[in-house]
Amino acid sequence: MRWLTAEDPARRGDAETLLPGARSVLMVGARYADGPRREDPLPGEAVGAEDDERPAIGRISNYARGADYHRVLGAKLRALIDDARPLLGEEAAMRAFVDTAPILERAFAAAAGIGWLAKNACLIHPGTGSYVFLGGIVTDVELAASAPLASPDLCGSCTACLDACPTDAFVAPRVLDARRCITYWTVEHRGAVPEEWRGALGEHVFGCDICQQVCPWNKWAAPTTIAELAPRPENDAPPLVELIARVEASFKKAFGDTAVTRTRKRGMLRNAAIAAGNSGDPALRPAMDRLAGSEDEVVAEAARWARDRLTGDPSRGGCGPGSPTASRMSPRRHGGHGESTERAPGPG
Repeated sequence: MRWLTAEDPARRGDAETLLPGARSVLMVGARYADGPRREDPLPGEAVGAEDDERPAIGRISNYARGADYHRVLGAKLRALIDDARPLLGEEAAMRAFVDTAPILERAFAAAAGIGWLAKNACLIHPGTGSYVFLGGIVTDVELAASAPLASPDLCGSCTACLDACPTDAFVAPRVLDARRCITYWTVEHRGAVPEEWRGALGEHVFGCDICQQVCPWNKWAAPTTIAELAPRPENDAPPLVELIARVEASFKKAFGDTAVTRTRKRGMLRNAAIAAGNSGDPALRPAMDRLAGSEDEVVAEAARWARDRLTGDPSRGGCGPGSPTASRMSPRRHGGHGESTERAPGPG
């Protein structure tokens, strides 16, 4: 994630970073949620008998269950540029961006009135919630500015997102320490995950939605109207046995046109092995035996760790089949928080 700090942080709010002579930024948002359901228990929630009996799953973040949003939204923005040329003039300079440059999309979207910066560092649209991709077009044409929301903070006294984070990743409202975030470890981190963080990953194999899942504003989240962004059934809480087999057969075929490619084949197999170790499900032992023989030592080591946990090896902190796992851990509780508006990594 060095790209976030490679330049002067102040320039992340400067549209001229993308286009010299920039005068205006046109922001857009696109829903990607599949509706207001909560398919998996959250940390600290009661687990029903049918959940105990279900096969171990891998959680893939909502935003990555459909087609890659960079491609889908990028194509729509390029079409919008073509449509705008007769209005702005053939000489107008325009450049589209979709989470593809070190720029604060959330800040521009808030300034444009699309939503407000919430305590979970996401932008929340008052009618849609936070399951929204952001993109924009920067131009050298002066456009009339939209007004931000009349109330810049509709979170009120709610701290549900801060309280639910299982890794205490929020230093303060709107300030996320990426080094403690499940999304960082499962998406951005390239090597072995330190053992002290593995239990906290629970069933997550790509990203994390907990701080959005608990947000009251997402009760009204509507399904996306863009077919390509709709979640694919095979990416919706897939059984780990099936997920591992798909990735082993062909990571490109399984996820080649989705945002999951960000973690690469190594990362997905590493994450799946950690999720297997956290699951306590002995049915995953054959898959771990197989991955333990991988030529990639990051994958092989994670699989050996998982196998030791599944067999209850005390020297490796094994939990044994059926034992409580980190995926059922209680949420951390937070005390007072100061206010800040730093950006957290993630889509939009």
